[in-house]
Amino acid sequence: MLHWSQQLSDDFLVNWTNRGLLRRATKQSQDVDISEWDITSSHLNGVIDQHQLTLSEKSVDALTCSCGAINTCFHKVAFFIALRQYESQVTPEATTTEVTSSLAPFSLNEWFIQHSDDLAPIVGKSTVTKAIQHWRKGMTLDVETHDEHAIVQCHFASSKSFRLYFPRASQWDLATCSCKQHPCSHQAAALIALSIQGNTLAMDEALLIEQLSDKQRIQLTQLEQWLEETLSTGVQNIVPAQLAQAHTLVIELTQVDLPSLSKQLNSVLNILEYLVANYIDVDYETAIQQITALSLQLHALQQTPLPCPLHLLAGEHKRRYHPVSYHNLMGISVEYWHTDQGAQGYRFYLYDHSLHQWATITDGRKAQRNHGWNNQLAYAHTRCDLKALPSLALMSFSAQSKITHHNELSIKDTKITSSPTNIEWEALFNHPELQVHAQWQRMQTRRLSTRFTSNTDQLGWLCCEQAYQTQHTAYCHYQEAEIVTTCNTNVNVRIPKNIDTSIINDDQQLLFGRWNCNAKQSYFDVLAIFTKTPISDEKYGLTQIKAKEVN
Repeated sequence: MLHWSQQLSDDFLVNWTNRGLLRRATKQSQDVDISEWDITSSHLNGVIDQHQLTLSEKSVDALTCSCGAINTCFHKVAFFIALRQYESQVTPEATTTEVTSSLAPFSLNEWFIQHSDDLAPIVGKSTVTKAIQHWRKGMTLDVETHDEHAIVQCHFASSKSFRLYFPRASQWDLATCSCKQHPCSHQAAALIALSIQGNTLAMDEALLIEQLSDKQRIQLTQLEQWLEETLSTGVQNIVPAQLAQAHTLVIELTQVDLPSLSKQLNSVLNILEYLVANYIDVDYETAIQQITALSLQLHALQQTPLPCPLHLLAGEHKRRYHPVSYHNLMGISVEYWHTDQGAQGYRFYLYDHSLHQWATITDGRKAQRNHGWNNQLAYAHTRCDLKALPSLALMSFSAQSKITHHNELSIKDTKITSSPTNIEWEALFNHPELQVHAQWQRMQTRRLSTRFTSNTDQLGWLCCEQAYQTQHTAYCHYQEAEIVTTCNTNVNVRIPKNIDTSIINDDQQLLFGRWNCNAKQSYFDVLAIFTKTPISDEKYGLTQIKAKEVN
């Protein structure tokens, strides 16, 4: 029992408790005189900080402490650390065995399984089923092997990470997880993934076939009935009761973990409401296209087997963040938005130099919620890692953060790792990735992904060196123009009327905005214009990049 307790490493103790308790216990164990402890063949008794501790069997749960703490106390951790100082009296044969075992290299192969049912007697059948679901959704493992144990960092598709400890000789009582449950589905999922990588486990085809839950099937049936009723009565004859039912389905689809379908239905619902309100910029063709896409997604989810993994068809929730260790970002501009129902918010756009992708920092309020909230004041007062968000516009910096699959950053988890610097105009303006053809190729690739979103994936640049004339359209909030880019591409653009283009000369211009492409027309919706030459008057709504040389 003494030899067993001395094998408990710091990695095990961290998983068993936490790093804070380990540091405190290490400091406390330095003042312990273990020579006064009562160590016999049946139990280990010791005193730490005037509290009595007793261990009577080979289990950390069997250790008792007189302090009365409900959870694991630092006295118990200090007890195991202090026992390492004790030189046990063992026979030469036992010593030889221990030395031989310690010289043998440790390998995780000892933990590999040949069938998923091998884990059922240890963790339970339901836990094995949950572990297989984790493995289906995708998980990554980082293995760190030591002399007597291995540490496995397990990253799940839900953006959660757990630290697993696996000792030598497949001792399940010493295998721990940072979730503090023993045994848990994270350990079972890691062993399944490791065994598949080690070619010792071949999953049955029945286990590989993903199936929808009963609640999901009920919601899909209700959505199918709603679509059939809507198409049979016609989009023009839709009634308020059908719209109310669709609003309920949007919420229920999200609750049963079908966020992608919920988002598509919400888009269809918004278009139908615009049609009912007789909006002039929405037509029935757009509604039919959205309903067709929704029907295809619904048909794919009802197939057996599914045409692709369920987590790709079902989608991910908006607030599911994944850690990113490095970002090379450039702050661009802010876009304020609002709806007729009263919802409002802002999106602050950033550009990743290395990956040529867009990211956003967003905030908003739903309709009829917090009437005193103002999106422009909220943007001005928002801080990212102790820096005001507006101060990052037109600045380049590196950061580590957490991000969603829609490239939305979490402000509270973002740490800026370099001082923001001014953008080099020439390097940005002449970059080949800003050419129109390169942007369209990347946008086409993203459109084929199930995670495509128009808010960020259709953002782009236009580089222009020639003057252009704008045309004002009555009853519209924008002005139109046709520009010629530096790659000799003619592009129709729409510029908001709050941006006065009459002062723009033949100097280099960088237009930031969003591509809009449909069967009828394609144009570039400008959100901001950047120029190399500073313009002092800010009332024109232009944002400038400060050139390095003084003009």
